[in-house]
Amino acid sequence: MKKTLRKVQLLLLLAVVVAFGACQHPHSPDNIQGKEILKQFNDYLKDNVMDRSFLTLAVGTYEYNNENMRLQLRQMEAAGLITYDVERYAWWEKSKYSAREPHQVYHSFWGYSYYDTEYRYVSRDQYDFQDHYIVTVALTSKGQRLVVDELPTPVVKEDEDMRAPDVDPSKYPWNNADLTEQWAEVLNPFIEHSSEDVKEATATTEADKTTEKSTTEADKKDVVRIDAERYKKYTELTLNSETLNIEAFRLKGIKARNIQIIDLAGITIARAEIVAATYDVNDMTRIVYGMENDQRVLYKVELQYYYDKGWELQSVEEVPMAIDTAEL
Repeated sequence: MKKTLRKVQLLLLLAVVVAFGACQHPHSPDNIQGKEILKQFNDYLKDNVMDRSFLTLAVGTYEYNNENMRLQLRQMEAAGLITYDVERYAWWEKSKYSAREPHQVYHSFWGYSYYDTEYRYVSRDQYDFQDHYIVTVALTSKGQRLVVDELPTPVVKEDEDMRAPDVDPSKYPWNNADLTEQWAEVLNPFIEHSSEDVKEATATTEADKTTEKSTTEADKKDVVRIDAERYKKYTELTLNSETLNIEAFRLKGIKARNIQIIDLAGITIARAEIVAATYDVNDMTRIVYGMENDQRVLYKVELQYYYDKGWELQSVEEVPMAIDTAEL
């Protein structure tokens, strides 16, 4: 009797455990685990190429007149990522320009006199300082390891239930036949037309086409240059550069918090916050973006429960971080 009672107690305990486990099943509308939210969030980042960030770097010889940008190049050279050289081409130019200026004109008419303002064009001198910086940039072996040959593309998920058949339009006869309509030209009956007039009206010749000529530095007239030798060397330069894609940093969700399950007009919704962190930050990213490893980004996510699929991620929204005005 005691053995039978003990077996009954064990069976009842097992039933309670099974029932409790069912309530805690990850696909239950009454429960969702933080690790499942994190997995779906990180899968979302990967599928949409949001888990990786890239920056661009121009290598070769090119003009780079922004001082702050050249400072970044010097910092990259100090970090051993690139080799960097710069040469300056500077000169003064004096040229003429036409200015519309007012002047007073005296008028006298039948004993009545007055002054009036009229405008005239006068020639004025103009002085321009030309300042150009030509940089030559090349990656070192350390920098070359950061280059990405091809940027990843987002994953396009296809709904298998909505897949359409592949159709070859050329198999249909109406797509192979010439179905254009041909109509005779109807001339204006109120005026006379000759065959030559019709030809001239409809013909298009190359002589009717015009092209615009671009204006360059060399097209300027009456320009006097001080240190014209630097100008000459600048115009004789051959510039050649290409833009490379550089791996910047990676991002992943590390914690799901403030999880809520709510009933929204009969639809079961789960909301949570995701704390994401940066990793694999390199020196080029530190120089360009001022970023470090383990910097945090906050997201809000929303999931919806489907009885045939379980919880499905519906939306991801980054939460703007508040600015500490004390540091400004």
